[in-house]
Amino acid sequence: PARARTVGIALLIAIFAVAGGALALDHAVPLLPPPTALLLAGAAVPMGIFLAALFLRERFGWTRAAGLVMAFAGLAVLAGDPAAPADWRPALIVLGAAFAWACAMVLARSTRGTSPAALVAWAALFSAMLVGAGSYVLESGQIESVQSLHPPDWIPLLALAAGGTIVGAGLWVRLFQLYPVSQVAPFLLAVPAAVGLIDFGWHGVALDLFFFGGTTLILIGLILSVATAPSTSAMPLALRQPMSADDARAVAMAYRDERRTGGDQRAALNAAVMVYRIRYPEIPEPEARSFVAGLLGKAVTA
Repeated sequence: PARARTVGIALLIAIFAVAGGALALDHAVPLLPPPTALLLAGAAVPMGIFLAALFLRERFGWTRAAGLVMAFAGLAVLAGDPAAPADWRPALIVLGAAFAWACAMVLARSTRGTSPAALVAWAALFSAMLVGAGSYVLESGQIESVQSLHPPDWIPLLALAAGGTIVGAGLWVRLFQLYPVSQVAPFLLAVPAAVGLIDFGWHGVALDLFFFGGTTLILIGLILSVATAPSTSAMPLALRQPMSADDARAVAMAYRDERRTGGDQRAALNAAVMVYRIRYPEIPEPEARSFVAGLLGKAVTA
């Protein structure tokens, strides 16, 4: 069941992030003015925060909201002068892709207790299949392009696969597992600033006052979003990884079933803790026992 759950969530993340997000952006963004496309794609951040508040009951205070607004304003300064598109269909596709990315964030947040490495591995497999299918339907001449590559051309592709997919996606999933969406998602707004700095250092592209102003606003917004979050350093790991409704029902059912078959309170608690640790194996046993006992409203017995 745990493996099936991991595979299922990985498939959904691949569908939303790749089929709904990356493929849509790849074909719609070139049809829009770059500043407009950048702002529309950035809408994934507030969408993800809203969905997390709606479905995961994450709290979002006024200070974090101010930080998000400031970071988004910085993105607007970086974008320059957005213009209304002549054809609204690409704009709607980009907004749909942003919503798909937001759904992927919430799905990643819901994978607490799942191995990030296993989740990323399955998601990468499904993503490759979806990208291959999308390339087959939407593009042509792929085989010839691959055959024309020289050995040095494979270096950036392999670096992107290793750095972007294995390392980057793995860390991204782990961050969503440990911290609220409203604390992690705003860092997406810093990507254009990071790209600008890389262009400056690697290609010598000049940076103007708009870049520095926008980057400053983004950094201030991120500081507000992170600095006002509740400290989790001293918080038990079980509380940093709140249970899903399905997991809570499974734990409660294990307790009730044991009591129904004649087991005493301690045996029933042991059964509930066992179910909890199957789904959240990284939680230490004493901490899991205390958390489950509190969840069930029972006194912890030694």
